[in-house]
Amino acid sequence: MTPEIISQDEARALFEYRDGVLYWRQSINRSVPTGAIAGALRSEGYRQVSIRRRMYRAHRIIFLMHHGYLPPEVDHINENKNDSRIENLRAATRRQNANNVGVRKDNTSGVKGVCWAKREQKWRAQCRVNGKRYHIGYYADIKDAQIAVRKFRELHHGEFVNHG
Repeated sequence: MTPEIISQDEARALFEYRDGVLYWRQSINRSVPTGAIAGALRSEGYRQVSIRRRMYRAHRIIFLMHHGYLPPEVDHINENKNDSRIENLRAATRRQNANNVGVRKDNTSGVKGVCWAKREQKWRAQCRVNGKRYHIGYYADIKDAQIAVRKFRELHHGEFVNHG
């Protein structure tokens, strides 16, 4: 049997929220006293806590404590996974959350959505919208490609736009 999802009341009873951090309201064992920071920082950058043998990311509990529900995704507006101040969190769909990402580590141009097209010997501007990749155009100058992809992204990604 899967443990039930934590309620807002239970979250408020277990944790105190201060400036983006959860603290235990009560001691959970000898090694975790009352007032200790809840959870552990994971390698991917999120803080995670265990409640009734179920793992929760701390930012999701913080969102629940303040808004009373858990959306499909909770987006960190500034992209910092360890910045869980409530003003930095917003409800999102998976696609909206995916829109709010910076430049990938394997990006060679340094510009989100722009890569070098070897065959055309130009910069290619492209962007995803609702899972579909859109070709915006080829440009001799990287700045022109950057401007084009920024305009396209602003038009289609709304408040979740992120230019990297």
